[in-house]
Amino acid sequence: MTAIMSSTGKDLKTLHRYLKTYWQRGKTKNAYLPKYSERGGKGKERVASGRKRGSPRKYNDNVGINVDELMQVIFGRRLKSITTIATEGRLSTHMTK
Repeated sequence: MTAIMSSTGKDLKTLHRYLKTYWQRGKTKNAYLPKYSERGGKGKERVASGRKRGSPRKYNDNVGINVDELMQVIFGRRLKSITTIATEGRLSTHMTK
């Protein structure tokens, strides 16, 4: 460990953290990839300002809009009706694929 510490410039605590991460994540080459599942504010409402949230469009000049409370209600009702139809078996087979 001393040789690795001197060659990389990392301290012992950092090297132990790296090894622990490697072992806990299955000793694979992807062990050091970021854990995207632990990112973001799950369940938190985003506050919309005047600008559109998200990345700007690359191939289209349309600006897009933020989802407001009315749109949320409309989307929620529609999603609920679609899931109800799907669970009751009234959805045709070509739409479920």
